[in-house]
Amino acid sequence: MYYYSIFKKFKFINLIAKNLSYVFFCIGILFLVLAIYLQPLVGDDYYIKFQISNITSFYEFFLNRYFNWTGRITQILLSYYIYKYQIVYLFFKFFLIFIIIANIYLILNGIIGVKKFTKIDYIIFFILTWFIYPALAETTIWTAGFITYIIPLFLFLLYVSFFINYKKYLNNIYFYILALLVSFLAGSAHLQLFFGGLIVSSSILLNFYTKKSNFKKFLFIYLFFLFGGLVLIFSPGNFVRLESTQDINIFSLFFKIFLFLLSSLFYLGNSQHSINFILLIFLIFLIFSKKINHAAFLNHNSFPWLLGYFASVIVLSPAINTLSDRLNFFPIFFFYIYILKTVFSEKSFENKIYKNYKNILSLFLCILFLSECFLGTITNYYYNKESYNRNKIIQEAADKKNKNKIYVSQFSIIPSRLTYIQTPLHDAIHLKNISNLYKLNIDHSNNYPRSFNIRKKIKLFFNE
Repeated sequence: MYYYSIFKKFKFINLIAKNLSYVFFCIGILFLVLAIYLQPLVGDDYYIKFQISNITSFYEFFLNRYFNWTGRITQILLSYYIYKYQIVYLFFKFFLIFIIIANIYLILNGIIGVKKFTKIDYIIFFILTWFIYPALAETTIWTAGFITYIIPLFLFLLYVSFFINYKKYLNNIYFYILALLVSFLAGSAHLQLFFGGLIVSSSILLNFYTKKSNFKKFLFIYLFFLFGGLVLIFSPGNFVRLESTQDINIFSLFFKIFLFLLSSLFYLGNSQHSINFILLIFLIFLIFSKKINHAAFLNHNSFPWLLGYFASVIVLSPAINTLSDRLNFFPIFFFYIYILKTVFSEKSFENKIYKNYKNILSLFLCILFLSECFLGTITNYYYNKESYNRNKIIQEAADKKNKNKIYVSQFSIIPSRLTYIQTPLHDAIHLKNISNLYKLNIDHSNNYPRSFNIRKKIKLFFNE
């Protein structure tokens, strides 16, 4: 009777934890949408927006970007319509959450092929993956960031999914045409994605060829991806950018490449993020793998993703001087999928301890997720206000064609993980560039503001 009573209490606690997980996760998603919406324009956003406002057509914008800056066709297409039309800008701000969720779904169902996940399993996996995201604010929350990273990742995952778990849909002619378009856009989206994806999809296609299974049908999808990559690589704009980043010191160049290869899995030396990554990978092994299958680390399903990781790192060698945290985004995802392919190599993945306690684990993760998204929303709200006030001063000066020196304050907000803000040095360079664009003389004021700590603001909310 005593054990039956304990069992009933545990079952009740599990039910409460499960329902609270749903509630907290949904609230967290709403705060995440608000955080994305409230993230103001930063850096490149202004330059692209200014450029678009001074051209007559998409054709002119396309030629300018492709021949002078980048071959990323997807980025050029999205940038023009997002920065030109406010309604498109707002649509992507709110629609982005569905792309983020779709990316997780495509990894699990489209690439890994997991079929038996419950809603709680999806929530746990979503949050664990969320905390792995490298340079989250810069690649996901920032407008120029999600155009360059999150949306191309979606297109690439969809492209690979056609080969693995969405083969049956390709019998539909309309879906097949869509697959060809997606393949081209994925190939032309980003150099790291193309080289890493080339290894992965070549391996899958070779497997189809040896098995004589649907090879011709998938060959055209592969060729469209390859064509997109060639359009990307041979863009004159890539070579224009590359000329400005060349390192004439060969020893310095190889040293930087060596450092990047050595530190890419450790988030370029960020100890906090690298420790989180290692612990989260360990947790994924712990909860989703009954035993470690050593052979799975090198089988034909997982190993190409590891090679894709190395390819996505090495391809950056010519432009190593432009290296930043966001360029680690795609390599981390290639390696992450490699790990997942290994973890889920066994069809029966759920261990007994995880099955009994997953609702409680989910509740704790949802609380962490909700806390981060809430903090990010409040931080971005105050950051948005500061940015609005600064832009108002600049716009009024531009309207009046003010030739005197204009002073604007430094940003005082302490950024959260969902806040993309430039360093004071980069912000000073940004003001100089804005001055050139609007023919003004803008500088930071000498009175540096005290940092605005949003956590302290929340703590002292009722004292004000």
